[in-house]
Amino acid sequence: MQPMTADRLPIHQMIEYSTIKIWSRLMEKNRDIQALRGIAVLMVFLQHYRSRLPTPEWYHGIFNYAGFWSGVDLFFVISGFVIARSLISRGDWGIGHKLSGSALKDFWIRRFNRLAPAAWFWIAFSTVLSLCTISVSYPGTLGTALMSAATALTATSNFYWSHCVVTHRIGISCMNPDFNGVFWSLSLEEQFYLLFAILAFIFTYSRLAKAFLAILIISVVANYFLINGAFSLPWVLRPQGLIVGVLLAIHHDRVATLVAQLSYRTRILVCVLAIALICALPTMLDLNWSIPLLAAASAVAVSISLPDGGISKGRAGSLLQWVGNRSYSLYLCHLPIIIVAREVSFRLLGRQSVSLPSSVAFAIAFPATLAAALFAAHLSYRYIENNRRLKISRGTVQAAA
Repeated sequence: MQPMTADRLPIHQMIEYSTIKIWSRLMEKNRDIQALRGIAVLMVFLQHYRSRLPTPEWYHGIFNYAGFWSGVDLFFVISGFVIARSLISRGDWGIGHKLSGSALKDFWIRRFNRLAPAAWFWIAFSTVLSLCTISVSYPGTLGTALMSAATALTATSNFYWSHCVVTHRIGISCMNPDFNGVFWSLSLEEQFYLLFAILAFIFTYSRLAKAFLAILIISVVANYFLINGAFSLPWVLRPQGLIVGVLLAIHHDRVATLVAQLSYRTRILVCVLAIALICALPTMLDLNWSIPLLAAASAVAVSISLPDGGISKGRAGSLLQWVGNRSYSLYLCHLPIIIVAREVSFRLLGRQSVSLPSSVAFAIAFPATLAAALFAAHLSYRYIENNRRLKISRGTVQAAA
């Protein structure tokens, strides 16, 4: 007796079988996008390692030509794209229909399950660490530590740290932003998710695309006149990357078809050049110009990755995918791990050990700290992010209501 294959199934089962295959293909992660996540978070690590652990002069010199904080802007475009694409792929939101009430609720449950458990753990870890640290200036008091934790928990960190930096309150009423400071960008993303979900509930995506395009143009013009240095309010509220990501998701099929016509080598070259530009722009231009151009360059990198099968190929691509899958946890934990490494070195070997400009010390400290951060991120990803016991279900929410 031959096994029942798809072509032998009854017509209604064939339709169901085809639907499942299409659905699984739509929901499958784009490997190139995951590799881009890996690149973005490693850029942020490169930025934050500097001066916190042994840093030779040649490493400082790199920052005359590259600013790796722009990895955050690449994250913004990826996040906007992934969030919008997930709703479109699920059929929750499209040309002819808005986001339903039940789909809106499901969206928020998915966002909570995706973000909250790991964020809460690393907020607690970083807050406790700030009270135990002696190697970092302005580690904070109980009051300032709890304030930074509260703003991280309530997705208002971008407002809080903007106030602290702009009004020069670091070391007075605000602690060192090495503790919970990374939540400024996550707060911006969560604020955008709130706005985006509400707008998707009100508008179909064709109308929202036009509205977002108008908002994008207005924000670029406004930022040119309003940005007044890093952590100024317009800087921590910049929506360009997130909006561009949503627009890419809406026009995904058209863009992916165009990019797929390019050869593999051309796609790799364009992607590498886009990433190089993302790194170089912060040192080439003022923030007024670099912020919108970073969104544009990041959009190119994401667009060139839509057909998949580009930068994710080979051993290096597989490694970047592995890092990309853990990028959220790595973003949360990399600074606390750097501070732990600094604290251990400071206590065991003295103050000089954390500020040596020696290449030998760097050759030991950098890979060891990166490995520790990757290990911590892996544990966080496996046991916190993907722990079903730490997630809520829609049924739980309905029962509570």
